[in-house]
Order: sequence, then structure tokens, then C-alpha cells
Amino acid sequence: MKKRRYAAELCLTAVLFLFALRHVTWGLDLWDTGYNYANYMYASQEHLGTMWWFSTYLTNLAGHVFTMLPFGDTLVGLNIYTGLLVGGLSVLGYFFCTRSLGISRVCAFIGEMAALCLCWCPSAKLYDYFTYLFFLLCVIFLYQGLTGRKPLFLILAGACLGTNIFVRFSNLPEAGLILAVWVYAFLEGFEKKDQFQGSGKSWSRFAFARAGGYTLWCLAGYLIPLFVGFGWIAIRYGIGEYAEGIRLLFGMTESAKGYQAIYMLGGIVWPFWEGKYWVIRILLFVAAANLAVLVMDYLSMRLKWGKRAQRICSNFEGLAVIGITAALVYWLYTKCDPSFTSAYFESYDAMYWPAVMFLFLALCICAFQVLRKNTSKQEKLLAGLLLLVIPITSLGSNNGLYPSFNNLFLAAPFVLQEMIHFTRWAYGKNSEMRKSERGLRWNFMPVSFMGWSVLILIMIQIGMFGIRFAFCEGTGVQERGYEVQNNRVLKGVDMSLERARWLGEISEFANQNDFAGQEVILYGMIPSLSFYLEMPPAFHAWADLESYQYATMRDTMEELAGEISEKGKAKPVVIAEKKYAPFGPLETGQTEGAETSEALDLKWGLVREFMGKFGYEKTFENEKFVIWQAE
Repeated sequence: MKKRRYAAELCLTAVLFLFALRHVTWGLDLWDTGYNYANYMYASQEHLGTMWWFSTYLTNLAGHVFTMLPFGDTLVGLNIYTGLLVGGLSVLGYFFCTRSLGISRVCAFIGEMAALCLCWCPSAKLYDYFTYLFFLLCVIFLYQGLTGRKPLFLILAGACLGTNIFVRFSNLPEAGLILAVWVYAFLEGFEKKDQFQGSGKSWSRFAFARAGGYTLWCLAGYLIPLFVGFGWIAIRYGIGEYAEGIRLLFGMTESAKGYQAIYMLGGIVWPFWEGKYWVIRILLFVAAANLAVLVMDYLSMRLKWGKRAQRICSNFEGLAVIGITAALVYWLYTKCDPSFTSAYFESYDAMYWPAVMFLFLALCICAFQVLRKNTSKQEKLLAGLLLLVIPITSLGSNNGLYPSFNNLFLAAPFVLQEMIHFTRWAYGKNSEMRKSERGLRWNFMPVSFMGWSVLILIMIQIGMFGIRFAFCEGTGVQERGYEVQNNRVLKGVDMSLERARWLGEISEFANQNDFAGQEVILYGMIPSLSFYLEMPPAFHAWADLESYQYATMRDTMEELAGEISEKGKAKPVVIAEKKYAPFGPLETGQTEGAETSEALDLKWGLVREFMGKFGYEKTFENEKFVIWQAE
């Protein structure tokens, strides 16, 4: 029996790992994927800039290790290595759910598959997935440490959060998990309330003392990686450099409003507020189904029609619930406006509102378990942790709830298991009501039936999205079937004909001019070219990002110009999007005309002045890219 169980778990975990690798050869992204891989390939303060180098320090080092592995300097190779990390997250969640939480293997597996399907962001964004990894480990250690009263696990939980500061500096809000520790300590104290009666001692004082002890263990673990990390940075770079990088990180809110606290909080709260449109209407359908059941129950229980008539009423009751549920599903799929679902699974529209409703369901279940009197303190702890993890995951991001979609490795199995528990409870209550014949009551079986119907609809949308969607810039991969034959980094990547032509032409020109190893200034939404063409960025590879400030770019380019003039440093190649082709180098004293204001911005003006100063000329242009070089 044990061998069969181990074999089954081996198969399930293998499926999770393989499913995480399903899109490693799909599409060519010019934005995040290659941009992050370029940061890992050329991991240094010189190429990334002080802000990004230190704000995602540990991520950059870990990514650089991946590039040193076999085929780690190719797109498919790095997609496999980073994809295995995502698969590892799902396997870790699966084992914790089945071994420690008592969740069934089926619920855990389906939940982890759903979590993988909602991993919309490319695996190349290691600062996201390492964040989720340490966040998940922290929750696991907190749960084990508090329920088993093991200080070592509390230290490890704190260490995970402390380490996460170096994964991404904006992970600071994760320290809010300490709230669950305090609540659990008070639950323990309240549980012992009767023991303190008549002893002259207060259970609340006991709870405060225990909360303080737990907090000190967590704080000790939190400080250890901070001392080690900051100590290393101080020795290696100087603490002033780190402070400057973090100062720039906080300063970017001036140019990128999406990172301001009010916008981040709004991005988290507003989808739930908008989602009330569907919640209210789903509840109306549920109320209608329950009303139909109440009417049938009344006819079968109050009117003396005999057993045959009662059976007929019971059958009509079931048909009514099925019919109303079918109407609800039909409305959600086709008739509701705005649309709840979409059959275009290469877009975020297919999963966005179903995912929001899934999060809403998860938060409601967690809140109910926390507030429910008969819930054990262990269940309250898990529900409370998830109640914190879901919103905290999205803090520090300008992507609204999307990061929370990406981090459901515990919440998804938990929701499925709780739905099963609710169904069993509802069935028991329904049987009890029918046997007692004490009059009409709210019947929870229609609620359960319709809840599962909506949940299955949501899971289908999420599943199809996960199968069909692969990140490619602002949407998913639209077309595949072609490869670039003259680019080693892109070998085996399946993309559209148009992209294969773009990259094939510029790769041929790069090969002819020995661009590999030369520094490049990239401008436009094409930061991935640094990795694809094997050209280290002269400074930040995505210079036109809002978060990359004009003043920082100006100072960096002045420093670069000084190194070229005074130290004879090689002049970097300049590659931009095609829309910048008419607006090339500025002659000395020349100013930009008003007619170019729509196509240009201040930062591109810096690049134009730089090219004009060093005599750059246009040497290549195709449908997507333009290149300038200096003699």
C-alpha cells in the first residue's frame, strides 16, 4: 500500500514539474523575459544600475548562477531552469498540504495545477518567484512552529522574511505576517481561560507573554540574514552604495505613480469592489434556487398529498435547482455585461474576473474560519495566514491583484478542501432537517450545488488559460510555427513569422558586425535584445521605463560620455524601436522641434544628444528596429 502511495505521489509531482515547463519554447517576448535574463547574464552594478542591482540583489546573483549552468546562455535553457523553480513551488505546496494540513491528494493536486495555470508572469522574473518561495516557506515554518511550539521553525520563518528583503526590497510588508503570530498567541491564551480562573492570573497577560516570546524568536530569525546580507554588501560595495540604490527605488514613485501607496492599495481593493456586480447576481440566483426548494418542501411537508406526491415534489425540487444553476452558468458565459468569461485564452481577459472571484471566495472562506467559534486554533491560524498572504503579495507591485493570482500555492488547495467540507456539512444539515420535520429552514444543498458549479466554471477558465497562455509582452503568444535560424541564443524558440523575420534580420547584421560582447544602449520596448544579441547594456537595459528616472539616466550618460572622452572607452551601439528612426542624432546646438514631441520624450533626447556628440550614423533599419553606430 505504501509503495502505491509513493508511486502515486511521484507521478503527481512529476506532472506538476512537467506542467510548469509546458511553454518553455513558446513565443518571443521583447519585454520582461529577455530583459530579466540580460540582468542575470550581465549581473553587475555597472550594467543594471545601482537601484536595480541592490533592490533585487539576491535575485540577480541567483539568476547569474542559472546562466552558468549548461545551456544557461540560451532562452530555452533558462526557461527550463526558471520553470523548474515554479514547478518546485507547486510541489512544495502539495507536500505541505497533504502531509501537514491533511488536505487530500486529489484536492492538493488540482489546487496546485490551478495555481500553476494562474502563473501568468514569465518564470524569468525570479524576483517574483523567489518572493513566493520564501513567502511560502515562511508560512510553512510559522504554521509548524506555532502549532508544534518549535522555536527553531519560528526562527526559520523570520529568516525567510529577512532573506526576502534581498530578493526584492519591496517585500518589507511581508513582516505583517507577525499579526497571525499575535492572534494565535491570544487564541492559545483564551483556550486556557478556564485554567486561570481563581488563580489570580490573567489569561490575557499569559497571551501577551506568549506573543512576545513568539515575536522575539521570529525577530531573531529576521535579523540574522539582515546582518549577514548588509555586512557582505558593506564589505563588498560599501553601505553608502546600497543606501543610494534604495533611495533611488523610493524616489521612482515621482515618475512612476503606479508604485505610490495609494495606487497600489487601489489596485488591490478596486477589483473586489467591481466584482460585487457578479457577486450580487450570483447570490440572487442562489436565493432563487433556495426559494424553489422551500416551496417544494412546503408542498411536500405541509400538504397531505401522500408519499407519491412528496416524491414528485422532491424531483421538481432537484430539477428547479439544476435549471436555475444552468441559467446562472449560461448567464455568466454568454449574457452578463460586462463579460465574466472569455473564450480567447491567449489574453488575460479569459482568467481575470474568474481569478478575482476565486480570490474573493478564498478571502470569504478564510474570514469565516477565523471568526467561526467552533474552528480549531490550527485552522484559524492557516486561514489567518492566507487572509494576510493574498493582499500582501500584491503590495509593492503596480500590477494590481495580478501578483496574488500568481501566488495561490496554498490558497487554491485550501479552497477546494473547504468546499468539500461545506458540501458534507450541508448534506448532513439537509438530512437532519428532513428527518426532524420541524418546519421550513434555509437549505444549504442548493448553495453547495451552485457554489460548485460556479467554482468548476472558474477552474475551467483558469485551466484553459494556463494551457493556452504564454507571456508575450502585453498579452499572450498569438502565433507560432517559425524559428530564427541564425541566432544561437534563440535556438529552438517557436515564434510568429513576423518576429522570426525581425530577429533574423537584426541577428544577421549583428553577426556580420561582431556585435556579441559589445555594449549597447537600448531604447523603446525592446530590452530583451541585450540578451538575444549577447550585448551587455551600457547602463539600464530598459531605459524608457517610467521607474527609471530621467535624472538618473542623465547622470549615467554623462558619466559614460566622460569615460569615452577621457579614458577611450568603446562607444556603445545604439538600438531603438523603428518609431525613433526619423529622430536620430542631434547636432551640437540643435534642439528638438515641436513636431517631434509626440514621438519623443526627454530621455530619448539624452540619447540623441549623446549620438550627436560622438558622430553616430544609422547603419541598419527594418520593420521593427533601427541601429546607429559611431566610427
